[in-house]
Amino acid sequence: MKNEMTLFDAMVSTSAERETVEMMINAVKSPAEWLRKYYSAILNKDVNMHQTWLITKVQLALVATIVLAGQSIMLGAASVAWLAMSLRSCKRSFSK
Repeated sequence: MKNEMTLFDAMVSTSAERETVEMMINAVKSPAEWLRKYYSAILNKDVNMHQTWLITKVQLALVATIVLAGQSIMLGAASVAWLAMSLRSCKRSFSK
């Protein structure tokens, strides 16, 4: 039998530590899960966590494009490119 240890098992040694780490992980996942459910309700279709992240990236890229529109041409071009790539990957994810 192999002696394998996961990273999680290596990080915690007592049940109290394990419980604390699990509580922290759930606290981090909670807003993302809320966002996933929100997007699912708005789009009337089931959205997974990967698609939630892609939608969030599109929104961040759009905000960056708007904010950086009056700045330098290079920043504007970079933010538009980021927006285009984010939109493309989001569209691909939902067309599957």
